[in-house]
Amino acid sequence: MTQTFDVPAPYRVLTVGDALLVATPEAVEPARRALAEAGSLFAFAGGHPESRVLWSRRGRAWHVPVPEPGGAGWVVRHYRRGSTLTRWLGDRYLRPGGYRPLRELRVSTAARERGVPTPRIAALAIHPEGAFYRADLATEFVPASANLAQVLFGAEARGEDDRLLALAAAGGLIRAVQDRGVVHVDLTLQNVLLEWTTRPPRPHLLDLDDCRILRGPLSAWRRQAMLRRFLRSLRGWEEREGRTLTPREREAFDDGYGGRGAEAGAGAPR
Repeated sequence: MTQTFDVPAPYRVLTVGDALLVATPEAVEPARRALAEAGSLFAFAGGHPESRVLWSRRGRAWHVPVPEPGGAGWVVRHYRRGSTLTRWLGDRYLRPGGYRPLRELRVSTAARERGVPTPRIAALAIHPEGAFYRADLATEFVPASANLAQVLFGAEARGEDDRLLALAAAGGLIRAVQDRGVVHVDLTLQNVLLEWTTRPPRPHLLDLDDCRILRGPLSAWRRQAMLRRFLRSLRGWEEREGRTLTPREREAFDDGYGGRGAEAGAGAPR
């Protein structure tokens, strides 16, 4: 049975068991089989023998191979709350507030249409339970990728040349996101993904759950707010790892941003 929902083309909407499935034409059958086999996309990914676990600020996700032509697999995550409501609601959301995965799908599609690079959503599944629902989201996996925190800090940190390229790419991504009217309220290092299939790396914006799309470029104060959030994330990593960006690295970020970090009100990372 198919339900009617306002979803962007070319996504399709179907009912599979107790779940509402929204997927691209290519992902419909793999997602349908996953739901039939395991009950949820997240359970299917977690139980797949070739899956590997990925970790982010939102918790555990799975990279799972799927039989899509030319695809590199999906990253499947379960929607989890990050607020004090978790104590009472756990991973449940109220249906009267609208479905968060559908909102994320619309924002992600609109951002991609404006030229913001972000992994395409392949499928989402919503499981209604009375006044509540649970949900999973599957995005297309970006090969040879690492987030900016991994590139700059810790055991997986890259060499100086790669760090300079990564920071320039991150600065360019942030500027493009702002110029194209996308408001990202949680712009952290983990939400900037670098794809190293090319040099310089291609940046991708992650976690568009709470993003908004405006009609035009962002105002100065919105730009400042996004840059300040990015800088708080950077400083947190610097404090945890005991290493600050070098002057060359700060300059690379500013150059990528367009040399106007200070004019935007936040300046380059210091």
